[in-house]
Formats: sequence, C-alpha cells, structure tokens
Amino acid sequence: GWTIYAAVVLSTHMHLLIRNMQGASDKLISHVSAFKSYTGGRANKILDRRGRFWAHDCFDVWIRTPDKFESTVCYIANNPVKAGHVKCWTDWPWVQVHDDVLFCLKN
Repeated sequence: GWTIYAAVVLSTHMHLLIRNMQGASDKLISHVSAFKSYTGGRANKILDRRGRFWAHDCFDVWIRTPDKFESTVCYIANNPVKAGHVKCWTDWPWVQVHDDVLFCLKN
C-alpha cells in the first residue's frame, strides 16, 4: 500500500519518501521496522555476518507543502552526489525516483 516517490541507499544510511495510499500512515514506523528487519537479515546473510545491520533510529517527517515535497525529492536523489560518490544522481545505481515526480529534478 505504499508508494515510493524517492529512495536512495548509501553505505551508511537510506532515505525514503513514501506515502500510504490506503490511509495507514500511522503504521509507518512498524512497516519501516519490518522492512529494516527483513532487508537487514538478507544483507547479513549475503555478507556472512551477524548483528544489527540498520541503525535502530527512524526519523519520520510530515511533508505539508508542494515546495517541501519537491525539495525532499531533490535532496534524496542528490544525496550520493553530495556525498561525492557520483557527479549525477542518475549514475547512482541505488536511487529510485518515481516517474510521476521526475519533474522535481528538472532544472
């Protein structure tokens, strides 16, 4: 039931801009915790390691204006650029931007 508008995964953290299309936004923390549990378990298996993969923290922010939404899409997509990993966000293989919000990244 979640639409992912923008997402990026880096070596130390990830960002998601998501919306629950079924009115279950109050479930955000539990759904993100389940996601982190599943993906952390899979990552540990691939890396042949144990222990916590993701930090326990989860910071949720409500976006109330179109300007804040657009700036958040830009922030997420350009996070690997800001970190110096790539010159253009499209070069980072672990970034996703929903087709419906690509206009946020046009100059």
